[in-house]
Amino acid sequence: PRAREQIQRDARRLDARRRLQEDAELWLEAADDEKTQRLLDGLALQEALDLRSHWKLTTALSSYIDLSQAASRRRELLRRVTSVVFGIFALIAAVAALHAYEQQARAEGILEEAAHRALGRMQEAMSTGDMATGHAYLAESLRYRSTPRALTTRRHGTVLLARAAV
Repeated sequence: PRAREQIQRDARRLDARRRLQEDAELWLEAADDEKTQRLLDGLALQEALDLRSHWKLTTALSSYIDLSQAASRRRELLRRVTSVVFGIFALIAAVAALHAYEQQARAEGILEEAAHRALGRMQEAMSTGDMATGHAYLAESLRYRSTPRALTTRRHGTVLLARAAV
């Protein structure tokens, strides 16, 4: 059983060495702008590293593996940096969205207070019989409203509809 396992391992490594040799030759023959694409990556790189740890390889194959490993490390570093940058952008976007939400809520609160003040002035003006001023304050309160609500005020037989907070 041990001898059979060793023979199987050696057969797999011979096959891996053949593939490595073919890949290295393709890399050597490739144009300069294609060389990076011909370097080993992923499983092929892991297989080459395993092969080198068990067998003595030529200097050319060993250099090809070293170049492939360096390129793989650069790609991994670039992936990690890109992930961190996108994470930072996502965090900035979330903080900006939260800030915008808080500012919108604050602005709506200010507009609500202004509408209440205008409605209060409208009621004062209408209670004294000054309908024109009351209508002007009513119009002012409507400019401050973002959601329609009905406010019915009956003064001197007049029904006015306005936006008012509940």
